[in-house]
Amino acid sequence: MSSDTDPAQAGSASSEQVELRRDIEQVRGELADTVNALTEKADVKARAQERAQALKAQATEKAREVRAQAAAKAPQLTGVAQQKAQQAQQVVQEKPGAAVGAAVAVLGLLILRRRRRRRRKDRS
Repeated sequence: MSSDTDPAQAGSASSEQVELRRDIEQVRGELADTVNALTEKADVKARAQERAQALKAQATEKAREVRAQAAAKAPQLTGVAQQKAQQAQQVVQEKPGAAVGAAVAVLGLLILRRRRRRRRKDRS
């Protein structure tokens, strides 16, 4: 019995099948990657946790920056505060009546503030 298929065509068909199988495997791999990417996007809890971690890291870094700025300015502010305290001390020594007047004014403001708070509590 003779076969109608040519041996050259049989080799060609075999290589086409191998090529098709490779293409199928490649498409399967791409499909798996796509499914994995979609699964990650759909995982809202994991995405929220990642975002929370990123925000926490950002806040930590900002806190470090603020601490560094405060540490850098502390000596300057300490010097300014000392200078103002010395000026206030000189004023008190030169004009003791002004210091007493300022103390009375502050005391008066504190008393007024306390009365207002009591009135607000009584109304509530």
